[in-house]
Amino acid sequence: NLDKVAPAGAILVAAWPRIEGASGMQKMADIMADLRSNPPAVIAGQICGFPMGAILISKTNAPSEKKSLALALGSVPSLAFFMAISKNGFSLWLVSVITLYIFALAFPSCEKNSSPLSYPTESFAKILSASVSSAVQVSGTIIFFASVTALIPAPLSPLIKEFLISILEIGCAASFCKTPLILAFALSFSGLSVMAQLYYLSGGVSLKKYLLSRLFLFPVLYSAIEFEKISFFIILFLLFVLMFLISAKKPLQNLSV
Repeated sequence: NLDKVAPAGAILVAAWPRIEGASGMQKMADIMADLRSNPPAVIAGQICGFPMGAILISKTNAPSEKKSLALALGSVPSLAFFMAISKNGFSLWLVSVITLYIFALAFPSCEKNSSPLSYPTESFAKILSASVSSAVQVSGTIIFFASVTALIPAPLSPLIKEFLISILEIGCAASFCKTPLILAFALSFSGLSVMAQLYYLSGGVSLKKYLLSRLFLFPVLYSAIEFEKISFFIILFLLFVLMFLISAKKPLQNLSV
């Protein structure tokens, strides 16, 4: 799918000088800094998938509102996951990431951080111990919710069964759900299994903005799945919306949630 997405990137590069030159890039940098989440934490979450973003964000000294927005932005299925479940996986991942950036730009947090962002210094042994503990928690959560999906009565109609699985566990939903609308729902909200992981691994950060961002993402992702042949144009449209918000003279602060 890279050959389909590359033209969109070329158009973005060609149009960028119209977006106030370097000021557009500076605004994006300011927005990322304003998230108080450390951009590498958000980017790692977007590339590596759940629950990497939650783990890294939990270690910052950011205000809770900033963490909530950063958690929404840095919590998506990994690029590898998308490519494993769909031949159009790269486009679906890109649509998800761009849409969440649009959400973060349109609905910024107004909470201010009075102190510089910092991470605690930890020894290798402590990091290793925490990693093992997190892996056990994540594995246990996935196994529990996957087991619950197996308890869904067989006589139920396939559509109802797909919906119930999509609510519980994203991995099971990705392999079982064939209906585009339900698959988009599963990929957007990611199920109770992922939400539980995000909540306890982030240290109890509110999932309010995560859920709001998923309401924002769901129809866009559905469009990309249902109308796969025009995914290029969907990505192109999202890029232009993103550029518009970056170049806006006055950020939409009044829309903060």
